[in-house]
Amino acid sequence: MKLKTKTTQERDVKYFCIDCLPRYWEDADINGEEDISFEEQEDGKSPRMPLAVYSEQEKAWKWTLKIEMDTGMILNWPRGTTADVHYKVCDEGTYWFEDENGNIIRHSLDEDIEQYYVPPILDLYGDSYGDYILMNIDENGHIEGWQDHLKKYSSCEKLLGDSFK
Repeated sequence: MKLKTKTTQERDVKYFCIDCLPRYWEDADINGEEDISFEEQEDGKSPRMPLAVYSEQEKAWKWTLKIEMDTGMILNWPRGTTADVHYKVCDEGTYWFEDENGNIIRHSLDEDIEQYYVPPILDLYGDSYGDYILMNIDENGHIEGWQDHLKKYSSCEKLLGDSFK
């Protein structure tokens, strides 16, 4: 997929990456079952959500994804696992684009960016208010509606929101 960056230069973007701290893991269903509650997490239980990683720095569980831009496929997603995601993240996430070699093209922590709310690319249903990651993931690791959702956008700024200008 080709996107225009701030300098109106077109770059080949291969991946969209997410590194976030969901507030309530139980706001997601994995294979039709609610994930762990905050209390269970406090008791030392791990989220069942695929690609959850414990961060020693934050002393909390993070959700890290690498999504193929053209297909909406999540890399390393365990086959046979479905998820209905409704994560409140607010300003507890970083997001970036990478080329096919893993070079960062645009990052939410770039110094000219003022806020870190959830970008529009992760609101597949149009009701996140900039605070939520909303998506359904099928048993193959494909984000349902991804390609149709991307048709609305033509630039990094539109995909990532006003905070990425």
